[in-house]
Amino acid sequence: MIDKFSYIKLGDKIQKASIRAMNEAAKSAVAAASSFIRQKYKIKKEDLDLKLKLKNKASEEQPYVRIAVMENDISLYYFNAKQFGKPGRPKKGRAKSKTGGVKATVQLKKRKLYRSKDNKAGSFIWQDGEIVRGVFIRTGEKHIMSKGKFEGIEKEGIKKLFGVSLLQLFNPRLGTKSLVLEEMEAKFFEVYEKRLEHNLSRI
Repeated sequence: MIDKFSYIKLGDKIQKASIRAMNEAAKSAVAAASSFIRQKYKIKKEDLDLKLKLKNKASEEQPYVRIAVMENDISLYYFNAKQFGKPGRPKKGRAKSKTGGVKATVQLKKRKLYRSKDNKAGSFIWQDGEIVRGVFIRTGEKHIMSKGKFEGIEKEGIKKLFGVSLLQLFNPRLGTKSLVLEEMEAKFFEVYEKRLEHNLSRI
């Protein structure tokens, strides 16, 4: 006589094997995406890993994984940014320096000096104590400060510079495929099939 409850137990074991395989595959997929991105862009693994994570693991209540992009645009600071010379616009009567600014390598082997479009101002690394705000550049546009000790004083605006948009890498323009997403999906299903077979063989 066949115990009908054995089928229920077996189903539970298969579900657990699948969930375990799914979580293992998700970790490998994130690692594969990180490695693929770093083949083109000069960013440290530990910095990229903070911005691309396995957000939610699969479970019996939630039979799927969730991989999240934690930061859409990655600050230029993470691309080996270094300050050279004195940034900013020269004071009146002084010669214009065209060498000051921040150098960074977004794409491998393509190091670049970041300066304003008119080449009059160099970019700069803004740091408050031990906290780095990022790489900024002056816009040339001026406005009147409305708060704080500089209220009423005319100041020149600044903007933050970014290296890579993770959002665009995973969700490119209409009509084009995301190579990063394809790499991630391929690795996920490759590892999932192997780990599922391995987990089932242990039942």
